Amino acid sequence: MKKIAMLSMMLFVLLGMVWANDTQQPVNNNTLVPLEAPKHLKVATQTRYDYNFDVPNWAFIQEPTALAGFTNYYDYMPGSYCGRALVCQPDTFGGVYFLFHGRPNTTDNRRVYWAYVHPSGAIEYATITTSDTWQGYPGITMHPASGDPIGTWHDILGSSTPEDTNTRLSYDDYALLHIPGFWKTPVAFDQPIPYVDEYIWPYVFIGMAPDYATSGNYRIYQTSQQNPDGVIEHDIIRWIDVPQDDWEYGDLTIMLDKNNWSGPVNISRDWSNPDLGISCRPYPSFAVDPYNAGHVAIFGYAGYTNGLIGGEIVPQGWYVWDCYDGGETWSYDNLHFYETDVGMLNEYVLYAVENIPEFTVDDLPFDSLHVWIGWPGNQHSTHRTTTFDNEGNMHLPELFWICKVDGVAGSASYWPYYEFQYQGEVVYKTDGTWEIRNVPNLPGWDAWSGMSVPWKIDPVSGDTLVYPWRDYPFAIANDVGFHENSQRNAACLTQPWMVQVWNSGTKTLYAENGIPGYDAYMTHPILHVSATNNNGENWSAPIELSDIYSSVYPEFANMITMYPYINATIKDLGDGWGRIDMFFYDDNDYGSSINGMGPATGGEMVYCSFKIDFDGLVLSTDPSQPQPEPCLTLRNFPNPFFSSTKIQFKASVGIKNPKVTIYNTKGQLVKTLDSVTDTHTEGHATWDGTDQNGNTVSNGIYFYKFKTGGREKTQKLILMR
Repeated sequence: MKKIAMLSMMLFVLLGMVWANDTQQPVNNNTLVPLEAPKHLKVATQTRYDYNFDVPNWAFIQEPTALAGFTNYYDYMPGSYCGRALVCQPDTFGGVYFLFHGRPNTTDNRRVYWAYVHPSGAIEYATITTSDTWQGYPGITMHPASGDPIGTWHDILGSSTPEDTNTRLSYDDYALLHIPGFWKTPVAFDQPIPYVDEYIWPYVFIGMAPDYATSGNYRIYQTSQQNPDGVIEHDIIRWIDVPQDDWEYGDLTIMLDKNNWSGPVNISRDWSNPDLGISCRPYPSFAVDPYNAGHVAIFGYAGYTNGLIGGEIVPQGWYVWDCYDGGETWSYDNLHFYETDVGMLNEYVLYAVENIPEFTVDDLPFDSLHVWIGWPGNQHSTHRTTTFDNEGNMHLPELFWICKVDGVAGSASYWPYYEFQYQGEVVYKTDGTWEIRNVPNLPGWDAWSGMSVPWKIDPVSGDTLVYPWRDYPFAIANDVGFHENSQRNAACLTQPWMVQVWNSGTKTLYAENGIPGYDAYMTHPILHVSATNNNGENWSAPIELSDIYSSVYPEFANMITMYPYINATIKDLGDGWGRIDMFFYDDNDYGSSINGMGPATGGEMVYCSFKIDFDGLVLSTDPSQPQPEPCLTLRNFPNPFFSSTKIQFKASVGIKNPKVTIYNTKGQLVKTLDSVTDTHTEGHATWDGTDQNGNTVSNGIYFYKFKTGGREKTQKLILMR
């Protein structure tokens, strides 16, 4: 008989939780039935991640630096839920902006603040406006020429009626004197009619306008949500085109007149029909394609709060909704779905895994367990960003949970003594296929699904080793899992590099259960950073950035690190290293008072930056571990183009006899380009829109092919004069 490993854990419940009226709320709270485990158990702690890259080399560029003289008494999610709250200026200026909401004491209104990190490392900050209203959940983007940041947030006025909830947007006129602090009076976007309970949670993004090839304009997008009853959500988008260079073509003040913006477009209103009992939350994350003008997309999960009753317009599950004209037209022809095939009413279940640990319900055995999105009975992995990698694939971080689901009633059962909650990502690829990945892989492998799992058979003892896992910071308590989880990602524009960042409570879980050697982690979750140099085909064992025993920064021993935010773009520093900028909340006491989990003693806002050796990522030295396939990376910019475009190529195993050719849609060779090798792994070529004889070719779609060392890759480009 198999020996099974386990550790008991105390499950506590917090009562009287008080929520602010503009925090996202969970749905689908179904019945939770504890799973039972065999009597002979053994727990294992994770010290090695198999089938992954090893922990990468890394170093701080700027060590954690708190905002001097400011204690923030709003100790929950200080930035945007699903957008970006930190952005870097162009290299010409070299600074970093981030936005956050905060309270200087326990009685003042929550206000939105800006902070600027000078290239020297000095930080200054202030409120964006003088308005004393309830403001929150700010997002930020950056005008790529002027260095001016553009910020948005929501504002709830005194009466808190639907008419008094609005979203606001402003920018800092950094370009005026090349110093921060010239934030303009914001434009206010009133709630679209018909009014609902709230109009909140705005995000802001910037990218090439659809006519970028001829106008050079950028398009700014503000997305937001109407929240009629705390359950249903509607996605709202509006946009405005602005000049590429504000010194040459004018300034950005056109943004401050709402009449210059498009009218609000309600993207997903028809996904819900209250009269029929159809109640959908789209759980969206928005992204702008940095390579293709006018292409934007929403990556989300369509969840139905009343269950599936028939008549739904879109199926429950992940979706990607592409738009190719800068947010103007959302065609259902461009809406793509990932549907589960487990055959259950409750489609928050992704796939089944074999019940190797032999868990039971009411002493009844069962063969399978289920991988769920987030919390059993409640889809809650909603605080995440999405991004395009440098090959055009979209990545959405998620939080997965292993449990047992009742396939008839759609209710969930789970075993509270073990928490199997871990990071993953969903990838929608350019060829229209989907992949679910663990970030990074767990210790064992499941024969049914081909996915990694948090248990494995010890080859020496024969024991089944079970690894408790909690990739959010707190113990299970009511809806804490919904509110406290967050996962952020970032990608490099020119390399196949990515990171995923989250706050891990696994060692806190060990401490709660009395595992020797982990007592000091009882109130210290750890910021984790996993890295990849092949766009997520393999992920690294995480950098335990804020470990209390850190030899890199020992002061982490005195910090409680929460709510990390990172820049969307990894900066290529050369020599295989990339830079990540981050801010986080250093809580003075463990647990959010906003969510009824700790005292209202406040905390500090902390900035840091660090670099990772992406080219140095290597898989385990175990020869039985699979090695990554050679990776070819290919892109061109701008695309579309009207004068010339630069084609950049990279081969992870090195470049040998590179060749770049242009073909038309008939497959006819147009031109062979001169290739320039910049390093042993990367190079470039430039096409000016002419054929082999120097004649100008007509507008339209062309293909460029890169060949090296017996491997090749082809991409599409558009010439538009």
